[in-house]
Amino acid sequence: MSLIVTSKGFSLPYLGIAMMCMSISVMVFEVPSGILCDAKGRRMSFHLSMIFTFIGTSLLFSSSFFILCIGFALTGIGRAFGSGSLDALLIEETQDSGGNIADTLFSLEIVSSLSLAIGALIGGYLLTLGAAGSFLTHHVLGGRMILIGINIVLIPLLIAKESKKETSHKVSTQVSLLFHGLTHQPQIIAYIVTVVIQGVFLSSIETYWQPYLKKILQNDGELWILGVVASSIFLISILGSWIGKLLLPYISAQKIYIGLFIIDLLLIACLGRTHSVSLFFFLFLLIYILLGALSIAGSTLLNQRLDNSLRSSVLSLSSFSLQGGAILSSLSSVIILSYTNISGFWVIVAVFGIVVLLATYTRM
Repeated sequence: MSLIVTSKGFSLPYLGIAMMCMSISVMVFEVPSGILCDAKGRRMSFHLSMIFTFIGTSLLFSSSFFILCIGFALTGIGRAFGSGSLDALLIEETQDSGGNIADTLFSLEIVSSLSLAIGALIGGYLLTLGAAGSFLTHHVLGGRMILIGINIVLIPLLIAKESKKETSHKVSTQVSLLFHGLTHQPQIIAYIVTVVIQGVFLSSIETYWQPYLKKILQNDGELWILGVVASSIFLISILGSWIGKLLLPYISAQKIYIGLFIIDLLLIACLGRTHSVSLFFFLFLLIYILLGALSIAGSTLLNQRLDNSLRSSVLSLSSFSLQGGAILSSLSSVIILSYTNISGFWVIVAVFGIVVLLATYTRM
C-alpha cells in the first residue's frame, strides 16, 4: 500500500495520513459490520466487503491525494465488513456437520498464508511491469480489481443465501444480544483483553524487528537478510498452526493459548538481548511458530464458546481489540523510546503482557 502513495510523488508524512484514513475506517466500522453480519447474514456482509474494496481500489489509480485518502478509507471499510464474515460461515457449517473447529481454522490459516505468499510474489512481478512514477502500481491495482470483480460475481453463485429465519434480527436487537452475551460470559471479555495484548505484542515486534536487526548486520551488503526473515514468516506460521492443531486433542485450548503466549512474551524480551544474526533469526522464527500455534488455540477457544447469533459480532470486536492494541503500542512507544531503546521497550511489553495474561487466566 505504501508504494501506491509514494510512487505518485507524495512524501512519507502523506503516507502516514493515508494509512491513518484506512486504520480509522477499519476501527470505526469493525464492530458495527460484525453486528450487521449477525443480524442480516454472512453472505451480504462479505458481498458488501468486496464492493467497498472494489470501489476503494478503483480510486487508488488517482494522482489526487484527497481521492487516494477516500480510496484508502473505503478499502478499510471493505476490510472491516470482510473480517469474520466468511470465517463465521465456515465455522458454523463445520459445527452443523459435526466437524472439528480446529481443522477448519487450520485450513483457513493455510489458505490465508499461501494466498498472501502467492499474492506477494505475483504483486512483485506486476510491479516490474509498471512504468516508473505514478503508474508504477497500476498493474497491481488492475489485477486486484479483476480478482475482486470475479469474487463479486461468484459470491451469489457459490455462497447460499441464509433463510429469513436465520437473518431476521433487527440491528438494534443484535446490539442488545451482543451486550447481553458479553455481560453474561465474562470469559469472552477476558479473551478480548488478551487480544489487546496480542495487538501490543505484534505491533511492537513488527514495527521494530527490522531496525533492530539492521543494527546487528555488519554492513548494508547484508540487507538481503531482512528479506529472507520477512518471507519466512508465511511458511513458519503454517508450521505453527499445524503444531497447535496437533496439541489440541491432548492439552486444553486455554492452557495452550496462555502458556505459549507467555513463552512468546519471554522470547521477545530475549530477542532484544541478541547480538548475533543467527540467534536473532532462530528466536524470531520460534516466536512466529508459537504465535501460529497459540492463534489456532485461541480461535478454537473463542469459537467453542460462541453462539452463532453472536459469532461475527464478537469476531469483529476481537479484530477491533487487536487494532486497539496496535495503537496502544504505537502511542506508548513514543514515550517509552524517549527513555530507553528497542530492547528496553520489548522487555516492558513482555512484563506488561505477562501480568495481564496471568490476571485474566482464571477468568477464561
